[in-house]
Amino acid sequence: MLRLRFVVDCEVTMANKPDWMRSLEEKQAQNKLMLESAAQNEASARRILSIGAPQLWNRLASYLVNAAHNCQLEGVQIFVDGEPKRNYVDIQINASSTYRGRPDGIQVRFDAEGYRILCIPHLHGSTESFIFQVDSGRVVIRDEKGELFKDDEEASSIERLSRRILEPIFARYV
Repeated sequence: MLRLRFVVDCEVTMANKPDWMRSLEEKQAQNKLMLESAAQNEASARRILSIGAPQLWNRLASYLVNAAHNCQLEGVQIFVDGEPKRNYVDIQINASSTYRGRPDGIQVRFDAEGYRILCIPHLHGSTESFIFQVDSGRVVIRDEKGELFKDDEEASSIERLSRRILEPIFARYV
């Protein structure tokens, strides 16, 4: 048996790549970089939220509980069920008056996985939702209309948010 082996050495000359092809390749490379950057930004925001949202919730929950405990409206009794802590599901704040009106209250629920707060009034008003987001590298809370509440040293935003949550309940008894 005889085996023959042939080797062909040929050189193929490619024409220059068309400009439109180069343009598409450049655009594809830019899109790939943008997608990678967006994925990194999203991962970074999730890391920031996973640490910062529970911390900001703790500050808000403590403020709500303290405000309710310190309520001194005449004839109004306050009952708070729940102590704020990381990933705690909810806080119930109930108010009743010996003078007027039916008892009322609110459930403030922290959704640690969805990074949001739900405020569910018992009798009056509608459910309100607040979302934790990252803004300039810091965790903030936004309402459904986009109003911003952030964690600052003066606690003015946390105070404004807690007032917005609690005032409708307590104002009924004034």
